[in-house]
Amino acid sequence: MRQHPSRWDLVNPHRAWFKMLAAYWRHDHNPTWDDYFTQLTWMEYLRVYRSHRATFNYLVEREPQRAFTDTLWCLLRQPFRHRWTRWDQVLMYMPHDHGRTLLDYGCGTGEMMAWLQRRRPTWLYDGIDLESPQLSYARHRGFVAPQPTYCYDIVTCYETLEHLPNPMKAVEEMLRYLRPNGVLLWDFIDDYEGGNVATQEARREVLRMLKGTTGQREVYRA
Repeated sequence: MRQHPSRWDLVNPHRAWFKMLAAYWRHDHNPTWDDYFTQLTWMEYLRVYRSHRATFNYLVEREPQRAFTDTLWCLLRQPFRHRWTRWDQVLMYMPHDHGRTLLDYGCGTGEMMAWLQRRRPTWLYDGIDLESPQLSYARHRGFVAPQPTYCYDIVTCYETLEHLPNPMKAVEEMLRYLRPNGVLLWDFIDDYEGGNVATQEARREVLRMLKGTTGQREVYRA
């Protein structure tokens, strides 16, 4: 399995993700977010990244949802935080068939779907997340449907459940999205810190329902 590149020395302005993000920023940036910032250069990226990371760290301890919806940190962070081992796991459940569907619950910028789409171009991809800068970027990339359907072959949910005050409600919703014999691929950080707002009992309830173990990538068949 490959390890995801997350060290700063692997992040540089020549990578395709940065060029794509810069083009999006110049042409589609919502003026209500830092409207003084009109062109994404590498130095500007680093400056804004660090500024929004500080704001995120402040809010996540006090108003976790606002940390994800009202800062740009998740938008600026996600494109280079590849989860190669996790994405490879999803790929193993995706045959080379036409018309199959995947829903990424908590999709962020849509980075995983973009990676999968290059390897399974005949699949259809939808994403769900909070209205936020990162969801706007995923929508710009064509990964957010106006209204999700209820017939997905695969539903993925990574690094999301621990941020929800009612994760069981989210799990029940995800199971409704699955086709018969569909596959739910998920993880759940069983830890209460920072933006992880699920109570201990809520975490235990989800882990019991999905027969998971702490911090593991698990598969649940509907």
